[in-house]
Amino acid sequence: MVLAERIRTTVSGRVTRTDGHPISITAGFGVTGFSPQADGIAVTPASLLRQADILLYEAKAGGRNRVKGRPLPPLSHLPVPHP
Repeated sequence: MVLAERIRTTVSGRVTRTDGHPISITAGFGVTGFSPQADGIAVTPASLLRQADILLYEAKAGGRNRVKGRPLPPLSHLPVPHP
């Protein structure tokens, strides 16, 4: 989360100009992780991406320019993907 927060701060602190007009840019991030010692957690690239995607949408729902993060939950707590 520290890296995502640094990137968010850097991005939001810059002003870009287009056609002579200033444009502010914001960034939202969903960050997840896991402990290798945790039991009952299905750690796969897909589960990590799914959790990060969920958190990204939570960050967007909370407003602009946010970082939302938490560890990968136990397998039984992950939402079931819809085909």
